[in-house]
Amino acid sequence: MDTNIPCEVNPDQKILNNIGLVCASNAFREKDEILNMINNLGTVYNDPVKSENSYECFWKVLTIYQEQPKVLDQHLDEILDKLTDYVRSEKFEVKLKSEACKYLYVVMKVRRYKVIVKRLPHEVTDLPLILELLQSPQFGDEDWQARHVLLLWLSIVILLPFPMAHFEGQDVVQDPLVERILALVKKYLMTNNLYNVAAFLASQFVMRSDIKDIHLKLFLDWAREIIIDTETNESQKAYSMSAIASILKHAKREDILPHIGLLTEPKVLSSFQDSTSSLFRKYGMKALQRIGLTFLKPQIPTWRYQRGCRSLMVNMNAAGDLTNSIISSQSPLTNGRKESHIVTEMPKDQEQNDIEVPEEIEDILHNLLTGLNDTDTIIRWSAAKGIGRITERLPQAMANEVVGMVLEVFNSREQFNAWHGGCLALAQLGNRGLLLPSRLKDVVPVILKALLFDEVKCYASVGDHIRDAACYVCWSLARAFDKNVVQPYVKTIASQLLIVAVFDREVHCRRAASAAFQENVGRQGSFPHGIDIVNKADYLAVGVRSNAFLKVSKFVGQFEEYTLPLINHLVEKKVGHWDPELRVLASKALNNLTEYAPQYMAKTVVVQLLEFTSNMDLNIRSGAVRALAEVIYALSVHFKKSNLSLIDALGVDIIKEIEGLYSKFSDRRQFRGMGGDIMKEVCCHLIKNCSQASLPFHGHTIIVSWVRLVEDCLGNELVPVRDAAVSAVNSLFTEYFKSDPPQYPEYFKVDPALGNIAKRYAEKLQSNSQVLRSGFAMALGNLPNFMLINHLQLVISSLTQCTVITPSTAKWTDSRRDALAAIRIVCSAANVCETSPDYLEKLFNCFLTALQDYTITTRGDVGALVRMEAVTCLHFLTVEVALKAPSFLEPLLVQRIIGNIIQQAGDKIDRVRAHAGLILAKLIHNEPKIPHIPFHGWIEKVFPNKDCKEINWNGIAETFPRLIQLLLCPPYTDHLLLGFILNIGGITETNVKVASSCFFEYLRISCTPLNQDIIASRILHTFQSYQHNDRVTQPMLNFLDHLLSSGCFVPFKENLGSNFPTELFKLLKVESRKCQEMNKLMALVRVYCHYIPLSMYPEVSGSALTELSRYLCHRFLFVRKNAATNMYETLLMYGDQSLIPENNLSEVLAILGDTEWDKEVGILRPIRNRLCQMMGVPPPVVAKTNT
Repeated sequence: MDTNIPCEVNPDQKILNNIGLVCASNAFREKDEILNMINNLGTVYNDPVKSENSYECFWKVLTIYQEQPKVLDQHLDEILDKLTDYVRSEKFEVKLKSEACKYLYVVMKVRRYKVIVKRLPHEVTDLPLILELLQSPQFGDEDWQARHVLLLWLSIVILLPFPMAHFEGQDVVQDPLVERILALVKKYLMTNNLYNVAAFLASQFVMRSDIKDIHLKLFLDWAREIIIDTETNESQKAYSMSAIASILKHAKREDILPHIGLLTEPKVLSSFQDSTSSLFRKYGMKALQRIGLTFLKPQIPTWRYQRGCRSLMVNMNAAGDLTNSIISSQSPLTNGRKESHIVTEMPKDQEQNDIEVPEEIEDILHNLLTGLNDTDTIIRWSAAKGIGRITERLPQAMANEVVGMVLEVFNSREQFNAWHGGCLALAQLGNRGLLLPSRLKDVVPVILKALLFDEVKCYASVGDHIRDAACYVCWSLARAFDKNVVQPYVKTIASQLLIVAVFDREVHCRRAASAAFQENVGRQGSFPHGIDIVNKADYLAVGVRSNAFLKVSKFVGQFEEYTLPLINHLVEKKVGHWDPELRVLASKALNNLTEYAPQYMAKTVVVQLLEFTSNMDLNIRSGAVRALAEVIYALSVHFKKSNLSLIDALGVDIIKEIEGLYSKFSDRRQFRGMGGDIMKEVCCHLIKNCSQASLPFHGHTIIVSWVRLVEDCLGNELVPVRDAAVSAVNSLFTEYFKSDPPQYPEYFKVDPALGNIAKRYAEKLQSNSQVLRSGFAMALGNLPNFMLINHLQLVISSLTQCTVITPSTAKWTDSRRDALAAIRIVCSAANVCETSPDYLEKLFNCFLTALQDYTITTRGDVGALVRMEAVTCLHFLTVEVALKAPSFLEPLLVQRIIGNIIQQAGDKIDRVRAHAGLILAKLIHNEPKIPHIPFHGWIEKVFPNKDCKEINWNGIAETFPRLIQLLLCPPYTDHLLLGFILNIGGITETNVKVASSCFFEYLRISCTPLNQDIIASRILHTFQSYQHNDRVTQPMLNFLDHLLSSGCFVPFKENLGSNFPTELFKLLKVESRKCQEMNKLMALVRVYCHYIPLSMYPEVSGSALTELSRYLCHRFLFVRKNAATNMYETLLMYGDQSLIPENNLSEVLAILGDTEWDKEVGILRPIRNRLCQMMGVPPPVVAKTNT
């Protein structure tokens, strides 16, 4: 590595490659690199760029090991020694010491300060050095990492077993050492990013044996005064409370007990409870629990539940019938401790009589229980841990009361935060063995409720953190209790955990439930089918919601212990969920589970769902209809396999009730209003599934109502409603019409128009509404074949006409896309290649015309949707014709097809490029081969079949190096050239970079001057073809600027016989007429500037100077300044090659550079005219307007 600039070039390269591998690492692979950066620290710290680069690389390398920091342990001493040498040496500047401390901070962050502090050097000479650095005025606010490290370093140095008087120096001017350290502690305790380490330092310092007698009380008094002072801000109170909490944590009980009265005053305890600062409440809660622990003697309660051996091997080895009872007291699994496997519930008369519980404990527990309802999770978590710790030191009777008080927070009157805090508290009690088996009958029902806690609040719900915490409780119960104790609750706990794991809305809840289930399977060994389910419902499987709902749930549902709980939960909780996506997934999950309980579904679930359809809640009502549709279809599939009738399974009454659903909703006017569209969508879904299930409604008038509903939804503004209606069209008409006109005369009595469905739908394609066109176009595509065959000419003509762009429909890209898709579906269903070959030419022309749809709206290039569908249609029709009527594929037609698809493969939009690339690969490798593809063999070499399967078609860096090789194939030159022009002249940086590199490299290496002349002529042809079309001309001007700047284009400078400069200049002048677009004007200026050095073309070079001088007085200020700047830079570099007289060049440059071109045009015009005279060109003439 470079000794001057560590990790100078692309420091991310190696690091990114290592991400993910560190979990399997057992060695610190970058040790030498890290040591090298530390060694180079002295040479780079003065250079801001090199110093920042080195620090960033050091940080990135070490943070890779943040999840596996123990890998660093064997190298820590060497790293720390090198870094602390910079700090301890007197020969280094303070700036270098600060930089070394920043590196130490990174090491502490990765390996944690508790480990690093113990390894730091701690000699007597280090104390004055650290104090001097902490008090150094050269440390600015940006050196906070250095102060962080020095404060932690000081915390270990002050523990040296010498009286503080021995550390005093000879300088009598300075304050005593103790006072200096205390002053530093108090100073940095009030600092935002250093208060936590200052609090830790305070806890270490004031508890020294020679300090605590004098300064402990004084420090506590100081912190107490800040806390109770009403003038102090909340942050400072929080910092002071953090110091008290740290002292209480690290101090001995006998040292702090004499001063505990200072901290138990009501004004101290109540100061943080009503604070708006979560930080203050957090440290107040920590201090509160430590005060409670100080009041109580540390002891292990004899009454707590002790499970004893918790070996996974014993639980999992069911084949050996191993139980906890056969493990001896000297087994290594119990570390030689003899522990009981049953509850040791001591009789009250045997309970320890020497446990004294001060009165203050009651108030402390009350405050901790109140903390379970705090709005911040971290405070609830701290309160829960405090309850567990204090309860562990209480007698059994009082501990039992505490458990009861925790259970009381789980009631309907409490807010949802209390439920979360209560779950955390129960988990803490269980982990410590403080939940006795006798309490499980009260705890388990509460936890089962918490696992399903979900309350709707406005447009969202609360409860996911409660369900997460409830999973944590289940996880802790698995570790706390013997399997015989939990056995009565296994079935319900297992079912509820699996319900959460597969059906919860939130991913973290599903994963938490999966982990809890896995822990119970491993620890308890009694969950039904536990191993099989754990293998399927793992962390990754439940991470994707759709996979959990549809695949994992189906696997779990095959086990009869879980089938009905899963079904019941879906029906009761998820079918009517507020989230529409969950309602859809729930209905699909019910479909999947039907095969495992068909009778229960038919007799119970269908009845429940029908009852829900009368509910006034829109979510429940619509969800029930959707779920009913899925269940009916699933039952029909199941009973059809058994040759049973759906009528026999459901009953006549249920069938009639299903038939009457539409009338019920219509009579109640539930198809109107805000929820009407949702009801229409689910009813279309019901119509589709009832049709597929062949419910016996043939000839019933309800079918007419269904048809009317579907047709109404086809013109709905909402896409999901239209899509639902389109999906119902084929099933409905196929099942209940059978023929065209329909077999059932009953329909005509209600609606005579039902005999001309295809004709009526085709007429809708002439509507003045894009929505109607779109909906009925897709409906035509989904009509059954018997309805299309007699109206095929009308249908295809109407659909192709719908794809034509007119002034009034120019922006209707959605309807054009849907019409193209409908044509493709109709042609496939009607087998047009064989039945109606006369349509082929019209269809090909329609698809090829659609490829030129570049409609741009405020949504961007919306024409891309049409072009992508047109590419799909061309592929379908070409393959079909090649198989059934290959003679129709004439050379010119195939050339147009492949050329236009290649053009789309070079599009600037990724998804268009990717789609066209895939289709191109399929066509060139199609079997049977597409005839008459120009340069077919060469294209196959450029795109080999094996490579086409691996190419990332979205990546321009993979496709353009291949496409450029087709540039000189005459049939494809114009198509490819347009793609390169749009990408090189575009605004997407990646596309510009890759396309420019490919194009210019190809010109340099692969193109002869003759070939470049060909490309030049095609550039002119493209420019002329798209004159005044801003979609192409703006990128074209940018492309020309890049091209002429590259120096590799022979026709512009080196080929004196070329007419390219002259012809291009003519096109530029035409394009510049009446141009008012700022970006285009600036691009024109840049291109004109390329003509300045062309003295071999004096006519166009002089005309270019005239054009540029016209822009010097343009009405747009920015254009004037831009033109002057570009002219100045060009003349500065190439002025000697221009037509400007050499003796005037300096003055021309001076005028261009010194003139303030943002002045009024009237002031600038004489200057511009004088400039033109000096350049030897006529000044522009102001056009006169007729008055």
